[in-house]
Amino acid sequence: ASPAVESLLDQPLNEIIGRRWSDFVLPEEMPTHRDIVDRVIRGESTSSLFRLRAADGSIRWVRSSVTPSMHNGEFRGFQGVFSDITAQLTAEQASAEAQVLLDRRNRFMAALMDTIPNAVFYKDTAGRYLGCNRAFEVLFDTTEADLTGKTVQEMWYPDDATVFDTKDEELLKNGGIQVYRTTVRRTDKKSIEILYSKCIFHDEDGTPAGIVGVATDVTEITDLRERLGHAEKMEALG
Repeated sequence: ASPAVESLLDQPLNEIIGRRWSDFVLPEEMPTHRDIVDRVIRGESTSSLFRLRAADGSIRWVRSSVTPSMHNGEFRGFQGVFSDITAQLTAEQASAEAQVLLDRRNRFMAALMDTIPNAVFYKDTAGRYLGCNRAFEVLFDTTEADLTGKTVQEMWYPDDATVFDTKDEELLKNGGIQVYRTTVRRTDKKSIEILYSKCIFHDEDGTPAGIVGVATDVTEITDLRERLGHAEKMEALG
Protein backbone atom coordinates (compact mmCIF):
# COMPACT_ATOMS: atom_id res chain seq x y z
CA ALA A 1 0.00 0.00 0.00
CA SER A 2 1.15 3.54 -0.68
CA PRO A 3 1.72 6.03 2.17
CA ALA A 4 -1.52 7.80 1.22
CA VAL A 5 -3.41 4.81 2.61
CA GLU A 6 -2.07 5.76 6.04
CA SER A 7 -3.89 9.07 5.83
CA LEU A 8 -7.02 7.42 4.50
CA LEU A 9 -7.27 4.89 7.33
CA ASP A 10 -5.39 6.91 9.97
CA GLN A 11 -3.09 3.94 10.63
CA PRO A 12 0.58 3.18 9.94
CA LEU A 13 1.26 0.83 7.02
CA ASN A 14 2.71 -1.87 9.25
CA GLU A 15 -0.72 -2.17 10.91
CA ILE A 16 -2.51 -2.24 7.57
CA ILE A 17 -0.41 -4.75 5.66
CA GLY A 18 -1.69 -8.29 6.16
CA ARG A 19 -5.24 -7.29 7.01
CA ARG A 20 -8.29 -7.74 4.81
CA TRP A 21 -9.75 -4.70 3.14
CA SER A 22 -13.14 -5.76 4.49
CA ASP A 23 -11.80 -5.06 8.01
CA PHE A 24 -12.17 -1.37 7.26
CA VAL A 25 -15.45 -1.41 5.33
CA LEU A 26 -18.65 -0.45 7.18
CA PRO A 27 -20.96 -3.44 7.76
CA GLU A 28 -23.76 -1.88 5.69
CA GLU A 29 -21.31 -1.52 2.80
CA MET A 30 -20.33 -5.20 2.79
CA PRO A 31 -22.78 -6.25 0.02
CA THR A 32 -21.11 -3.71 -2.26
CA HIS A 33 -17.68 -4.88 -1.17
CA ARG A 34 -18.51 -8.57 -1.80
CA ASP A 35 -19.86 -7.70 -5.25
CA ILE A 36 -16.58 -5.94 -6.06
CA VAL A 37 -14.54 -8.94 -4.92
CA ASP A 38 -16.70 -11.40 -6.87
CA ARG A 39 -16.40 -9.37 -10.07
CA VAL A 40 -12.64 -8.91 -9.71
CA ILE A 41 -12.16 -12.65 -9.15
CA ARG A 42 -14.00 -13.21 -12.44
CA GLY A 43 -11.42 -10.98 -14.10
CA GLU A 44 -13.43 -7.75 -14.30
CA SER A 45 -12.16 -4.27 -13.53
CA THR A 46 -14.54 -2.36 -11.27
CA SER A 47 -15.20 1.11 -9.94
CA SER A 48 -17.44 1.90 -6.99
CA LEU A 49 -18.23 4.24 -4.14
CA PHE A 50 -18.37 3.09 -0.54
CA ARG A 51 -17.57 4.07 3.06
CA LEU A 52 -14.70 3.09 5.32
CA ARG A 53 -14.11 3.62 9.02
CA ALA A 54 -10.72 5.07 9.92
CA ALA A 55 -8.87 4.27 13.12
CA ASP A 56 -10.03 7.55 14.70
CA GLY A 57 -13.65 6.47 14.19
CA SER A 58 -14.37 8.89 11.35
CA ILE A 59 -16.24 7.75 8.25
CA ARG A 60 -14.52 8.25 4.90
CA TRP A 61 -16.21 8.14 1.52
CA VAL A 62 -13.95 6.35 -0.96
CA ARG A 63 -14.10 6.05 -4.73
CA SER A 64 -12.29 2.92 -5.81
CA SER A 65 -10.97 1.59 -9.10
CA VAL A 66 -9.90 -2.07 -8.84
CA THR A 67 -8.12 -4.17 -11.47
CA PRO A 68 -7.50 -7.96 -11.20
CA SER A 69 -4.03 -9.47 -11.52
CA MET A 70 -4.25 -12.56 -13.78
CA HIS A 71 -1.64 -15.18 -14.69
CA ASN A 72 -2.36 -17.70 -17.45
CA GLY A 73 -6.02 -16.85 -17.17
CA GLU A 74 -6.08 -17.48 -13.42
CA PHE A 75 -6.85 -14.88 -10.79
CA ARG A 76 -3.85 -14.10 -8.57
CA GLY A 77 -4.97 -10.94 -6.73
CA PHE A 78 -5.93 -7.37 -7.43
CA GLN A 79 -4.67 -3.85 -7.18
CA GLY A 80 -6.67 -0.68 -6.72
CA VAL A 81 -6.61 3.07 -6.50
CA PHE A 82 -8.67 4.67 -3.74
CA SER A 83 -9.59 8.34 -3.59
CA ASP A 84 -10.87 10.00 -0.42
CA ILE A 85 -13.83 12.13 -1.58
CA THR A 86 -15.34 12.77 1.87
CA ALA A 87 -14.80 16.53 1.73
CA GLN A 88 -16.20 16.72 -1.79
CA LEU A 89 -19.36 14.77 -0.93
CA THR A 90 -19.84 16.71 2.30
CA ALA A 91 -19.62 19.98 0.39
CA GLU A 92 -22.00 18.69 -2.29
CA GLN A 93 -24.48 17.53 0.35
CA ALA A 94 -24.30 20.88 2.15
CA SER A 95 -24.81 22.66 -1.17
CA ALA A 96 -27.78 20.47 -2.03
CA GLU A 97 -29.35 21.05 1.39
CA ALA A 98 -28.79 24.80 1.05
CA GLN A 99 -30.42 24.73 -2.39
CA VAL A 100 -33.45 22.90 -0.98
CA LEU A 101 -33.80 25.53 1.74
CA LEU A 102 -33.36 28.32 -0.81
CA ASP A 103 -35.98 26.83 -3.13
CA ARG A 104 -38.38 26.47 -0.19
CA ARG A 105 -37.76 30.07 0.86
CA ASN A 106 -38.28 31.31 -2.69
CA ARG A 107 -41.58 29.44 -2.96
CA PHE A 108 -42.66 30.85 0.39
CA MET A 109 -41.73 34.39 -0.64
CA ALA A 110 -43.54 33.99 -3.96
CA ALA A 111 -46.68 32.78 -2.17
CA LEU A 112 -46.40 35.60 0.37
CA MET A 113 -45.94 38.22 -2.35
CA ASP A 114 -49.03 37.07 -4.23
CA THR A 115 -51.04 37.06 -0.99
CA ILE A 116 -50.29 40.73 -0.28
CA PRO A 117 -53.22 42.83 -1.57
CA ASN A 118 -51.01 45.84 -2.38
CA ALA A 119 -48.93 45.98 -5.54
CA VAL A 120 -45.27 45.15 -4.79
CA PHE A 121 -42.36 45.57 -7.19
CA TYR A 122 -38.56 45.55 -7.03
CA LYS A 123 -35.84 46.73 -9.39
CA ASP A 124 -32.03 46.89 -9.52
CA THR A 125 -29.92 50.02 -9.06
CA ALA A 126 -29.92 50.58 -12.83
CA GLY A 127 -33.71 50.88 -12.74
CA ARG A 128 -34.54 47.55 -14.37
CA TYR A 129 -37.49 45.70 -12.89
CA LEU A 130 -36.61 42.38 -11.24
CA GLY A 131 -40.15 41.25 -10.52
CA CYS A 132 -43.56 42.04 -9.03
CA ASN A 133 -46.51 40.34 -7.37
CA ARG A 134 -49.94 39.44 -8.71
CA ALA A 135 -51.56 42.60 -7.32
CA PHE A 136 -49.09 44.72 -9.34
CA GLU A 137 -50.03 42.87 -12.53
CA VAL A 138 -53.73 43.55 -11.94
CA LEU A 139 -53.28 47.18 -10.90
CA PHE A 140 -51.11 48.18 -13.85
CA ASP A 141 -52.62 45.84 -16.47
CA THR A 142 -49.32 44.03 -17.15
CA THR A 143 -47.55 40.76 -16.35
CA GLU A 144 -44.38 39.99 -14.46
CA ALA A 145 -42.92 38.42 -17.61
CA ASP A 146 -43.48 41.64 -19.56
CA LEU A 147 -42.18 43.78 -16.71
CA THR A 148 -39.01 41.92 -15.74
CA GLY A 149 -35.82 43.27 -17.29
CA LYS A 150 -37.36 46.51 -18.51
CA THR A 151 -36.69 50.07 -17.38
CA VAL A 152 -39.36 52.63 -16.53
CA GLN A 153 -38.77 54.27 -19.93
CA GLU A 154 -39.63 50.98 -21.61
CA MET A 155 -42.74 50.41 -19.48
CA TRP A 156 -44.42 53.77 -18.94
CA TYR A 157 -45.22 57.00 -20.75
CA PRO A 158 -42.29 59.48 -20.94
CA ASP A 159 -43.58 62.00 -18.39
CA ASP A 160 -44.46 59.23 -15.90
CA ALA A 161 -41.08 57.55 -16.46
CA THR A 162 -39.29 60.85 -15.77
CA VAL A 163 -41.00 61.11 -12.38
CA PHE A 164 -40.04 57.52 -11.50
CA ASP A 165 -36.41 58.03 -12.54
CA THR A 166 -36.10 61.27 -10.57
CA LYS A 167 -37.59 59.70 -7.45
CA ASP A 168 -35.41 56.58 -7.74
CA GLU A 169 -32.27 58.74 -7.99
CA GLU A 170 -33.31 60.69 -4.91
CA LEU A 171 -33.93 57.48 -2.97
CA LEU A 172 -30.60 55.89 -3.96
CA LYS A 173 -28.83 59.10 -2.97
CA ASN A 174 -30.60 59.83 0.31
CA GLY A 175 -31.77 56.41 1.49
CA GLY A 176 -34.55 56.01 4.03
CA ILE A 177 -38.20 55.45 3.13
CA GLN A 178 -39.62 57.47 0.26
CA VAL A 179 -43.35 58.21 0.07
CA TYR A 180 -45.01 60.20 -2.70
CA ARG A 181 -48.16 60.32 -4.78
CA THR A 182 -48.38 60.62 -8.54
CA THR A 183 -50.65 59.89 -11.49
CA VAL A 184 -49.73 56.93 -13.68
CA ARG A 185 -51.10 55.88 -17.04
CA ARG A 186 -51.45 52.13 -17.30
CA THR A 187 -50.71 50.10 -20.41
CA ASP A 188 -54.39 50.47 -21.37
CA LYS A 189 -53.96 54.31 -21.11
CA LYS A 190 -56.20 54.51 -18.05
CA SER A 191 -54.91 57.08 -15.52
CA ILE A 192 -54.80 56.11 -11.85
CA GLU A 193 -53.60 57.93 -8.73
CA ILE A 194 -50.86 55.94 -6.97
CA LEU A 195 -49.32 56.34 -3.52
CA TYR A 196 -45.76 54.93 -3.58
CA SER A 197 -43.72 53.78 -0.59
CA LYS A 198 -40.19 52.69 -1.47
CA CYS A 199 -36.87 51.83 0.15
CA ILE A 200 -33.47 50.38 -0.79
CA PHE A 201 -32.54 46.72 -0.27
CA HIS A 202 -28.91 45.68 0.12
CA ASP A 203 -26.51 42.85 -0.72
CA GLU A 204 -24.84 40.80 2.03
CA ASP A 205 -21.96 43.28 2.17
CA GLY A 206 -24.28 46.25 2.62
CA THR A 207 -24.02 47.49 -0.97
CA PRO A 208 -27.32 48.85 -2.37
CA ALA A 209 -28.76 46.14 -4.62
CA GLY A 210 -31.95 47.81 -5.73
CA ILE A 211 -35.29 49.31 -4.77
CA VAL A 212 -38.40 47.61 -3.43
CA GLY A 213 -41.70 49.44 -3.44
CA VAL A 214 -45.38 49.19 -2.66
CA ALA A 215 -47.93 50.92 -4.90
CA THR A 216 -51.40 51.67 -3.51
CA ASP A 217 -54.27 52.77 -5.74
CA VAL A 218 -55.75 55.89 -4.12
CA THR A 219 -57.80 56.97 -7.13
CA GLU A 220 -61.15 56.44 -5.38
CA ILE A 221 -59.95 58.18 -2.22
CA THR A 222 -58.78 61.16 -4.27
CA ASP A 223 -62.11 61.32 -6.10
CA LEU A 224 -64.00 61.15 -2.80
CA ARG A 225 -61.92 63.97 -1.36
CA GLU A 226 -62.55 66.11 -4.42
CA ARG A 227 -66.31 65.46 -4.22
CA LEU A 228 -66.30 66.13 -0.50
CA GLY A 229 -64.41 69.37 -1.06
CA HIS A 230 -66.89 70.37 -3.74
CA ALA A 231 -69.83 69.52 -1.44
CA GLU A 232 -68.33 71.60 1.37
CA LYS A 233 -67.92 74.56 -0.99
CA MET A 234 -71.53 74.23 -2.12
CA GLU A 235 -72.67 73.98 1.50
CA ALA A 236 -70.69 77.08 2.41
CA LEU A 237 -72.09 78.90 -0.60
CA GLY A 238 -75.60 77.87 0.41
